Amino acid sequence: MSSILIFTAISTPYRLAFTESDDLTWIIINYIVDALFAIDMILCFFTAYDDENEDLVHDRRTIALSYVKSW
Repeated sequence: MSSILIFTAISTPYRLAFTESDDLTWIIINYIVDALFAIDMILCFFTAYDDENEDLVHDRRTIALSYVKSW
């Protein structure tokens, strides 16, 4: 997922500085990137994590609250 973040960090300033408007190719690429970020965000809600006590948390509600409260 970091490669998509790098792509966004490079392509967005370039497009804003050097293009008048987005053509169909850029629009499609932006929709694909947005969809991949959305899929990643949804998957984070279902992925267990280690808490402060090094215990693996499986409860979806706790995972979702932790995800919303943190980075």
